[in-house]
Amino acid sequence: MKTLKDLSNFSVLMFLFIFIYSLLGMELFAYKVAFNGQNLTDLEHGTFPASTFNNFPEAFFSVFIVLGVDGWSTIYINHYRAVSGFSSTLYFISLLCFGQYILLKLFIAILLDNFDEESINTEVVKNLQKEKEKNKVK
Repeated sequence: MKTLKDLSNFSVLMFLFIFIYSLLGMELFAYKVAFNGQNLTDLEHGTFPASTFNNFPEAFFSVFIVLGVDGWSTIYINHYRAVSGFSSTLYFISLLCFGQYILLKLFIAILLDNFDEESINTEVVKNLQKEKEKNKVK
């Protein structure tokens, strides 16, 4: 039960993290990434790639893809080509560092801590049962 409580707190933290990075991505990249048929940046007649930061649901989904590290390089390269290379690199590297390394390690630490407590509790219960059996035999 404690694990669920800790994971619910972590889920709120993760949602808040994704929410903040989605808003930041919308501020930096909204409607600035569009490419024409020759694969050049064209904001007037170009089409938007599959993952963009043009509205909140797309931004939320794009941040989720980057955190999952599945296809994030395509999103990064599209934004690197269309917008300033420095701002897109800083945004995506910070998203990967904070999202993957810090939040993932926090999640694993919560799980390991709760599993460790559970294994200690079962060992204590087993030892108490052995002591009771020894006392009954005497």
